[in-house]
Amino acid sequence: MIGLLSAMIGLLMLPPSYCFSPCFVAGFQISVEQEPKSVSASGVKCAIATVLSYTLYGSHTRGGYMTIATRLDEYLTEHNIHFQTVNHSHSHSSLQSGVAAGVPLMNIAKGVILEDHEGRHMMAVLPANNKISLSRLNDEFNATFHLVKERMVYRLFTDCEHGAIPPIGSPYHMSTVCDERLANLEHVYLEAGDHETLIKLDRKAFKDLMNDCKYLRFSSEVLH
Repeated sequence: MIGLLSAMIGLLMLPPSYCFSPCFVAGFQISVEQEPKSVSASGVKCAIATVLSYTLYGSHTRGGYMTIATRLDEYLTEHNIHFQTVNHSHSHSSLQSGVAAGVPLMNIAKGVILEDHEGRHMMAVLPANNKISLSRLNDEFNATFHLVKERMVYRLFTDCEHGAIPPIGSPYHMSTVCDERLANLEHVYLEAGDHETLIKLDRKAFKDLMNDCKYLRFSSEVLH
């Protein structure tokens, strides 16, 4: 982000006798110096303002400048899932991300990594303000799931910052079970893999993302 802002400031400081032609830097169209010609300084400033606005909020069929976990980004691209990225102040949990971004907590999907008695992993996806019911999942799958220890999560999600895992198992070679409360929301928001970006999906895109998962009701709301 700092490098991009520096480049934009540098362009603003060039004299008005320079002409600019389009090129791409970090996924955004900017302009580079060509032969001296007359150009409107206001036009250059307008173009730069447009670039800067896309660093804050962008619409993509794949990731742009935002920090998105590599495997998640590849999965979204491969399955042609349309999404938007929403930037927010640094957070330490899905709950904090929702508050920072001004998103209802029931619309934030969080992922909980589970392990059964045979060492197999499963991703449970539920609303950020809900508490998981392991007994419900154990009964449904005839298994004995427990929460994965933190150090194992770090090993499984090497392309993510600690505590900011995307709530989707397929890119990480694990099955997914999704709480049915998320299925019919107009929009669902996911951690992108860092602590400053959310991915926004409409109802269809979220169902496409969860295409291989099983829907159950296995969580309950926690009152704060």
